Amino acid sequence: MKTNALVAVIAAFLVSLPAGALTLKELSPEARKIVQVDEDITVVRLDSGEEFEGKLLASADDKVSIRVVRNGISQTYEFAKTNVTAVTGKDISPLFAKAVMEIRIEQYRKMTKDDFKRGILLFDEFLEKCPGMPDAKEITSRRKDFKSELDALETGVVRIDGQSYSQLQASLMKCREDGDRIKILREQNSGIGTPGFSGSEEVRKEFAEIDLRMKNYIAGLPAMLMRTVPLELEKASFKDASDNIEKFMKVWFEIVIPEEARRRNVDEKSFLKDTDMSFLWDIQKRFMREYLKQNRGSSEAPKNLVPPKDMLYVPGGYFLMGRDGSRPGDNDFPMRLVYLEPFLMDLFEVRNKDYNEFVEYVKKTGDTSFEYPQAAFYRDHKAKCADNPALNGNNQPVVGVDWYDAYAYAKWKKKRLPTEAEWEKAARGMRLWTYSWGMESPARVAANTISGRGFLAAEMSRQVPPVPPGKTFFQCIGISKAPPPPSRSLPSETWSVEGILPQQAEDLRKDGFKSTDLKKDYSAYLLFHMGGNAAEWVNDWYDPAYYLKSPMFGPSGPDTGQAHVFRGGSYLSSDDTILSTWRGFMDDEDKKKGCGKDGQPMIGFRCAKSIQQKGGKR
Repeated sequence: MKTNALVAVIAAFLVSLPAGALTLKELSPEARKIVQVDEDITVVRLDSGEEFEGKLLASADDKVSIRVVRNGISQTYEFAKTNVTAVTGKDISPLFAKAVMEIRIEQYRKMTKDDFKRGILLFDEFLEKCPGMPDAKEITSRRKDFKSELDALETGVVRIDGQSYSQLQASLMKCREDGDRIKILREQNSGIGTPGFSGSEEVRKEFAEIDLRMKNYIAGLPAMLMRTVPLELEKASFKDASDNIEKFMKVWFEIVIPEEARRRNVDEKSFLKDTDMSFLWDIQKRFMREYLKQNRGSSEAPKNLVPPKDMLYVPGGYFLMGRDGSRPGDNDFPMRLVYLEPFLMDLFEVRNKDYNEFVEYVKKTGDTSFEYPQAAFYRDHKAKCADNPALNGNNQPVVGVDWYDAYAYAKWKKKRLPTEAEWEKAARGMRLWTYSWGMESPARVAANTISGRGFLAAEMSRQVPPVPPGKTFFQCIGISKAPPPPSRSLPSETWSVEGILPQQAEDLRKDGFKSTDLKKDYSAYLLFHMGGNAAEWVNDWYDPAYYLKSPMFGPSGPDTGQAHVFRGGSYLSSDDTILSTWRGFMDDEDKKKGCGKDGQPMIGFRCAKSIQQKGGKR
């Protein structure tokens, strides 16, 4: 009988398979491989109740032929049609289930991405074609495990002691571990790593092995960072991305840089200056771009929050602290990612009127409960500006106070001094503003600095020219030259904390002076005078290298120190000291008292306040 005719006869004779039954031809080629069946199996059922399974050879009008293989022996059977009750295909669902159940994660061998992908495809096929099988629940669980392992491999996850780490994190851990071991070996073995080392061969060999391993780790770390963080940013996993950046920076500056500088026999600062770290600044900027795209860090104040008078809400979240373009040795190096909880900040610098109330309170009561624990036992807290008519107006900022004065006042007001990070966030926001008002040069901004006063005075003169003095007789007849047209100038003194311009400019409005188009000193969150006017104490002790080791989450400065930090520049400041990242510190006795080197009062402060609120989504 011809093949096509045989198939037609068989198809006509076969009864329908029961619901849920599966034949070999319905399986994918990959699934057919694992069930280990070469062809569809036919089941011949006799009227005696016996069943024969095998390959159907022929089915004529009067007989059925089938080849059966049992115990490796092949035998052909012929049955009269009168004795056959059914000829049907065999349901291979149980065989498929058994084969799929053999697929599992093999701990004894390294499984590849293709192994996991193949397993997932087979699990999916089984769940689609055999949904009612008893093994479906277990197969679903296994599929989840395979998918988890595949995701781990595709994102570079490594298992160490049963824990999962990204490839980057694993390398950072190993690099730190090796770095710590090399440090111990150097301390215990003088001259190790040099040609003249005379110690044991075992120690020399261990050092060489670790040193080579570290070189390999270090060489691959930047590429791993640039590969890992963008993947996390694509998923908006900002916490994971920032954690990886923080871990990288700690290992990079605490282990890699010192080790590489030592290997080259140069000091760390020189090595840092010669090292291209643009990748590190680029990945942090990319983080902030994605963070801003997602509108993160711009949350409004909670509805149930009522800030105290003259305080503004500053949202929590990430921002870049430190100066873009700073160099090793600068005290605002390196630029790095920082996360802050939301807080409140004074809209204005503390004014003389309010500060003097505190001074009078202390004078009348002798209350010392607000003092910093290590401050002098009794302090009168009198500001250096108190006796200076140009600086002691009620609404001018208090200047000429030391850090301990500022600390005590803030505590008396049930507030505190802001941290450096909080001050910088309140000044520049989440964008890399060079100054507290933005990117414009101080020579083009109406701010109370040397350049700003010059700009504003010139603008006042342009809009409302001063009345020239009358000419003398000799000038009128041309015997002597007339004086040049007069120009305005502004005195070197503080402005009202509530006035964004000095009184001289306000008084000139009646004569037509307009300041609408002038850039003024409003910070990113609309705080007044964060660049110039009065410099401002912050809570932190000063450490020029603190940014190299500070935590990402809520940095609050070193635990101890010899000097405190002030920010923002003052009315005496040149352009380079009013950067939003500039850090001043008490480097002489005058500054310890809140004054400049010539004794002019210049440092004041503003207060901050913590709020009880869960942090924003990281």
